[in-house]
Amino acid sequence: MEVYVHVGPPKTGTSSIQAWLLENRGVLQKIGTYYPEHPVDENGVSSGNLASLFDNDGSNTLTFSKEKFQLLKSICKSNNSKILLLSSEFFFQEIKQIIAAIPRVKFIYYLRFELETLDSSYNQKVKRHNEAYKFEAPRKGLSSDLRKLWQLLAKYPDQFIIRYFAPELFFGNDLIKDFLHCLKITSLNVESLRRVNSSYSPSAVEFKRKFNVLEDQDLLHQIDLMLQKNHPASFSYTFMVQEQYGLLKQEYISQLKSFFMRFPLHDFDLFLDYCRNTHVRKSVPQEIDKDSFDKILHELLNHTEIEDSISRAIQVKHKALTATFTETELDTLMRVVEERKSVRTSLISKILQFFRI
Repeated sequence: MEVYVHVGPPKTGTSSIQAWLLENRGVLQKIGTYYPEHPVDENGVSSGNLASLFDNDGSNTLTFSKEKFQLLKSICKSNNSKILLLSSEFFFQEIKQIIAAIPRVKFIYYLRFELETLDSSYNQKVKRHNEAYKFEAPRKGLSSDLRKLWQLLAKYPDQFIIRYFAPELFFGNDLIKDFLHCLKITSLNVESLRRVNSSYSPSAVEFKRKFNVLEDQDLLHQIDLMLQKNHPASFSYTFMVQEQYGLLKQEYISQLKSFFMRFPLHDFDLFLDYCRNTHVRKSVPQEIDKDSFDKILHELLNHTEIEDSISRAIQVKHKALTATFTETELDTLMRVVEERKSVRTSLISKILQFFRI
């Protein structure tokens, strides 16, 4: 049995790959590839197969589970599967544990030009990790993921399949076809890829960032689901100015050149050309106007039960709210909540009392 572990990294189409694999588990099974089922949220986002291979002790420490791996092997044997396929971006930080337990494992890694990921990575932090600070471009164009990959390739040169996250370099001009090609699967008919985990629109980023100061996980999760569904980005944008973009581009390309001098991967020259030809995205200010704020706030109150969450937040987050929301935004929040008949009178009193502070 061969074991392939897809490790991402973030912002390389992982959610879309996992969504396709889940939807086509039966098809894969018929050709001898077992992909374990895993949960997803209503927008199709997931941590993948992490829980299929690791235990979490509750303190965010992951431990490889020999029992879980034995169970996976037993399932593969009973299904006559020749390939066990697993996918999770969390695996990238646990590669040493995986190799220690599965010495002949193969890792699938998508290398993406770091400059393309800066805004989308920040977007992801605001969406899922409750980032409350405004975007700041790095001072130097140095990729920490590339440094880690450098170290891993130096130690485990034969255990990585490196693909480029560049549409024009995908096998068959398609991400899923490219991924399946890593498994030597070329016979499947792959339909159009469903986009998963899209970035927020610029206004939605700023709306969520402001509410992140509440630190109420239930409320923030509901806001994320609503924004992901109703306010995806309709165009590529950046919060960087053009000068910043140009300087970082030069530095990232220089780091890539050094990487490829050490590891002359297949078609590295084509990937470098792709990076050199990357164009500056539309630069937009990181702000939200009053009309957009009002619109999203009304949508939020129409789609979620937030009374208890707001009540708790008001009790513990007075200073954070007044430091993050503008006076106009606070007035809007008060007015909209007051107009909502579903909100309890006691909560309205608390909100009114809060805004007088």
